[in-house]
Amino acid sequence: MLSSSCLVTNHKLGLFNRLIAAMLAIYLPQHQHSFFSFKDLFTVNLLFFRVNFIKPFFCLKPMLINVLVINSLLTLSINSTYALNTSTVNVINGSAPYLTNDGGMTKADSTESLLGITLSDGTVINASNDESSLVTPIELPSQDDTYASIQTIVPLPAAGNSSYPRVNIIDLLKAPYNYFGDDDGDGYDDVTGEVIATASGDIGVKWENINGIDVTDTVKNNAYSKFIECDSPYKLTLTASNVELNTLYGEPNKSSFMGGSHNYYINPKVEPHVCYAQPSPLYDDGTTGVGMFFDGSGWDSAIISWNYRGYPSKGFRINGARNSGNYDGESSIYKNNFPSTGSNGLYFYLLLAGISPEAVIAANGSSISAVEGGNVRLSLSTGITLWEHDSSFLFNNAIMYPYQAPLYGVPQKALKITLNGPRATSNDKSFSPSTFRLYADSRKSKILYEFKLMRWYIPTDIVYQNILIDGDLSTTQAKAEEECRRLGKGYRLTGMYDLTYDVFKEKWHAIPPTNNNALRQLSYRKDGEWVRGIINEWGSLYNNSFSHTRNYPDSDWVHEAYGIADPLPGINDDKNIQIPSVNIYNGSVLSGPKVSYLACVSP
Repeated sequence: MLSSSCLVTNHKLGLFNRLIAAMLAIYLPQHQHSFFSFKDLFTVNLLFFRVNFIKPFFCLKPMLINVLVINSLLTLSINSTYALNTSTVNVINGSAPYLTNDGGMTKADSTESLLGITLSDGTVINASNDESSLVTPIELPSQDDTYASIQTIVPLPAAGNSSYPRVNIIDLLKAPYNYFGDDDGDGYDDVTGEVIATASGDIGVKWENINGIDVTDTVKNNAYSKFIECDSPYKLTLTASNVELNTLYGEPNKSSFMGGSHNYYINPKVEPHVCYAQPSPLYDDGTTGVGMFFDGSGWDSAIISWNYRGYPSKGFRINGARNSGNYDGESSIYKNNFPSTGSNGLYFYLLLAGISPEAVIAANGSSISAVEGGNVRLSLSTGITLWEHDSSFLFNNAIMYPYQAPLYGVPQKALKITLNGPRATSNDKSFSPSTFRLYADSRKSKILYEFKLMRWYIPTDIVYQNILIDGDLSTTQAKAEEECRRLGKGYRLTGMYDLTYDVFKEKWHAIPPTNNNALRQLSYRKDGEWVRGIINEWGSLYNNSFSHTRNYPDSDWVHEAYGIADPLPGINDDKNIQIPSVNIYNGSVLSGPKVSYLACVSP
């Protein structure tokens, strides 16, 4: 039983408890925002526990207990006030919202990353680290890659994007894409987990092949189709407007991307091969106009169904890496590769797929000797497929647009091959048919390209008088043949078919299916005689300051016309015999009184 003093003390303690409760009732509502953690709430509950637990000791130390309680309350107040001040001064900063199409592994949190791509092996490339260009394209990692293998932030139609090739950013935030991300959890409904973030802006893609042809519709309709390797590299352009992501909460609660655009150049991964062999495309139907009938079998014509297809010829189509070496009959043009004719300083391009020009040079060296035959070498280098011209000379300038002077062609990185052989000033002018091989590997186990030079030409500065009176023909021809024999064994005066094939002049009065110009086609033999010549294969040869097509500036074809050994009846007077010449601009046969020069060929 408690003493009377303890009873008095208990009474006082009851009054004290009520005082504490009243103080807390006033304090807590005013400072509940200060209790920002479970620890603070636990401290308050523990205070009541202390008071009740130590009742028996109040008889002994009532004043001490009062001090402890008041001290606890003051401590709680001071700590809570400190917490309030700290949270007010130092705002907690989180992460900004972003877009992701791979579950957060790759975050589009800048304009550069928004315009990024992901390859099939997981390689991420964006606008800030992309180094691709027309001459150094990205090579895809797998031969199985399709358009769909290159992921962008723009979903494909198969993924539900009916607006392809564009998409509104707000449509990406929710299902079926769920591209929204925020590491702080902002932008999501706390109960349902649904995205409540908002967005503005849009982004689009455009696919083009090397020829400048828009193939975006092809991707739209069949994204899982493979690339056409001979139309590569492809250009993928991503273009975004100003984009903004917003969340209701969080700091920061907004991401803004300035509008921008970026181009990626892409090569498919394929086995190495040659797509085209390209000498000068001047002249053909693409440079002169529909209906001029320059384009022959095997030539990549720029005219389809009487209409210009939108880009120039790529040259001669390649039917295989190997060369048959059999040139008998017109069908042989599908079994042999360009060129079969040659002259010093002429060059052409090999348009490649699956291998770079640098890799070919590394495997073969920069100077190549013939595997059979001799006295001709090849120089290998890299180049861009553009050809010098003067568009004012062309018959149809509209077709040339936008390929106006001074350059014509689809600019494409290619292997440049230059012929180095006998010329009029050489000490050794001998020639024998020569076969050349290029390999795709340094072990020389895989042939990339093979061709055989069957005829070699040496143009000279010797004037060949082309108007001959009856009786002087044999003497003049004999003199010309003698000049050619002086060059070396096997050389002879060029005939018409050594330089050009022009049906109109061959038939003289026939309807001109080639319009007086050289048909672009490889050479072959008919009844043991050559049909087609060097202009049929190489195009315009005229290398002179007055030339409108100085395509071969290191060659020796510096005169406009070269005489040929084929006399044809005169138009006005059958008693006169005219030795026609060939205009090496376009391969037309001239019959008028024009000064021409001597060209020789072997064999």
